[in-house]
Parts: sequence; C-alpha cells; structure tokens
Amino acid sequence: DRLHVPDWIAHRLWIASLLFIAGWGVHWLARQLGFRAHCALGAAFVYMLSPYVLAYISRTSVMLLPWAGLGWLVGCTVLAARHGGWRYPASAALVVLTVGSTNATALALIAPAPVLWLLHVAISREVSWRSATIAAARIGGLSLLVSAWWIVFLGVQSRYGIDILSYTETLEAVSSTSIAPEAMRGLGYWLNYIRDHVQATTDAAGPYHTNFALIVTSYTLMLLGLAGLSLVRWPGRRFAAVLLLIGTVLAVGGYPLNNPAPLFAGLTDNTRSTLALAL
Repeated sequence: DRLHVPDWIAHRLWIASLLFIAGWGVHWLARQLGFRAHCALGAAFVYMLSPYVLAYISRTSVMLLPWAGLGWLVGCTVLAARHGGWRYPASAALVVLTVGSTNATALALIAPAPVLWLLHVAISREVSWRSATIAAARIGGLSLLVSAWWIVFLGVQSRYGIDILSYTETLEAVSSTSIAPEAMRGLGYWLNYIRDHVQATTDAAGPYHTNFALIVTSYTLMLLGLAGLSLVRWPGRRFAAVLLLIGTVLAVGGYPLNNPAPLFAGLTDNTRSTLALAL
C-alpha cells in the first residue's frame, strides 16, 4: 500500500512464494530419501505444479500452507529419527507453527506422512522402535505446544459458534467428485467441478475436464509415477507407495456416499456432522 503497488502483484508474489517453498521442501526431502539431484528436481516440479492448487489459488490460498509445508515436515521427521536430539523435532514444530491454525483439517491430513515415515524406518530397522517413538513423542509434544492457542480457540468456536459448515457445503456435494483417479492426478476437490449461472467456481480447472491433450498428459504422468513405484528400486519406495495409498484413501473419503468404505461409514451416517463435513 505504501508503495502504491496493485494488489494483484502482491497476490502473485504470495502464490509464487508458496509454490517455491513447496517445491523446495520436496526437493530437500527427496535428497534425504536418496534421490539423485535431477530426480529430486523432477519431484519438486511435479509437486509444486500440481493442479491441486487451482481451487485455492484465488480465494483461500492460505489453506495451501500445510501443502507447502509437507516436504519440510517429513524432512525434519527424517532427521529427527536418524539423529535424535531436540533440534529437528523443534524444527518440525516450527513448521507446524508456520503452516497450522489456518485450517485444522488441512493440517490433520498431512499428519499421516511423518507418522508413516517413522513406521517405515522402524519396521525396516533403519532406526530402532525406541528412537522412532522418542522422535514421534518429541515432535508431537512440541507441535501440540505451539498449536495450543488455536486448538483452544477452535474448541470454543465449536461449542459456542455458528455451525458454519452446515450452511456452506453439504456432504453430498463435497463427496460427489472425490473419485480415486481424479484425486491421484491432483483434482477431485468439489469446487473444481461446479459452476453457478455465471461461470465455473474454479475456471482454471476446466481444461482438465475438457482438453483432450491435458487429460492424456495428466493421466500419463500419474501412470508413469505408478510404474516408477513398481519398477524402480530405491530405499524409500515402500514409504512412497504406502503414502500414496493412504493419501488416496483419505482423499476419496466417503465416496460414494450411499456405499462408502467401512473406514468412513461412521462419519457418513450423519451427513450433518461437523466432523464429517470438516474432513
């Protein structure tokens, strides 16, 4: 404002920063997982340029913070498990402090990634179960400590505030588009598919549904990734495969609502449940 710079420039600087930080974090993590430099760079670009960001990039871009922090959080967990001490758990907690508070669900849905890494290294005996448990306890404890302020506020809001989710979206709407193939290519979020009488809610997602070349390219990229998990041998392959599986299951959620997976049946029984709508 003081420099009289238009808001659209600030917005583009903000989005570019989120994309860069997300890609940088994945590059850093990939190097720790044994990727060569060019492979780590490829992973970074695939992650930071995912169509996942399209639904958030204009109205609710702050919700991309947990997405941008995922690589950093897992990377700090890797170092915490390998080296012990408080330095890397504290770094992980600082990541949580930075990307948390804006949306509890978004933060909760990246939490399985560091947990799965700790399980992976403990099962493969890369680190002892004791070391993995200590790392988890330190990261979890410090993360809860730095998140206490917004957890308290969220508890107050849920008890005394307006049940806002029941008015802004329905479980039928948000679950109707979350099919596995769409989720795996970075889409599946309901706001990528709906439109009002004027225009689509997310204009930029339109070509992913109508442009033949873009459809083929995005599905080919997904299939190449699956082929890589099957054919290429590297130490973190099992972790990556399990992460993809769990992530897809969480992304699909209650779809189809009239016959959900047993894991989500308890949530979808009550379509007005705040917990179900939040997740």
